[in-house]
Amino acid sequence: MQTIEAKKWIRKFKDNPNSTVRLVVLPHAGGNANFYKDLIQYLSPDIECIIIQYPGRQERLIEDMVDNIDDYADKVTNVLNLIDGEKPTILFGHSMGALIAYNMLYRNGHKLTSIEKLVVSCHTPPIRKGSGGYNQLDDYSVIEYLKSIGGLDDIVSENKMSLDLIIPAVRNDLIAVRNFSLIKAYKVQVPIYGIQATEDYGVDVRDIQKWALLTDKKFKLVQFSGNHFYMLDQWKKLADYLQSLCKIQIE
Repeated sequence: MQTIEAKKWIRKFKDNPNSTVRLVVLPHAGGNANFYKDLIQYLSPDIECIIIQYPGRQERLIEDMVDNIDDYADKVTNVLNLIDGEKPTILFGHSMGALIAYNMLYRNGHKLTSIEKLVVSCHTPPIRKGSGGYNQLDDYSVIEYLKSIGGLDDIVSENKMSLDLIIPAVRNDLIAVRNFSLIKAYKVQVPIYGIQATEDYGVDVRDIQKWALLTDKKFKLVQFSGNHFYMLDQWKKLADYLQSLCKIQIE
């Protein structure tokens, strides 16, 4: 049974009591669990999909946000260790989530022995001082950033109430990303699988390939068509790919 603290952080949307593999999804900057809900419908019942819900958004709106990648990594690690039943686990992190997932293994690998693979989507590895680019974080700059990566459609951009809810979380997380860097490169003890979107102009193939420097195991790169949020019209394709890493065939 999950503890009260774990329930705050974990969204499943579907119970798979006979699952043999666990997939943990770590959202992007400003992201929430509901964004990834459509992924679950395409996964085999053999996969238990857990999506992390960060504080400061949706039903956790009034909670204090986590403002640095180290704390994100430690808190998510603690939550995963509160879940009943250890299963072979894949970490999938999109954008900021990729940094959190890697940092979980960097800081807490000894506590995460069930993690077998790391999937990093649409983010450069943290092998330079900060990620840069977010020095101006007024509302206008956050909105322009979201537009540039395809994360803000016209309906939301014209709805001030929606923006008022979105902007603080995005700003918080971008600052966390900007301030995160490694003192030295650390190689995790699991394979890393990189995903690069062909129209994600902020993260090119050469950026994703640098993740190979951060694993003692193999690295493999795949490409998806589309922008930073390539999955929005390719949930089944993403599910197929993640499922292939779980070594489970789609029926």
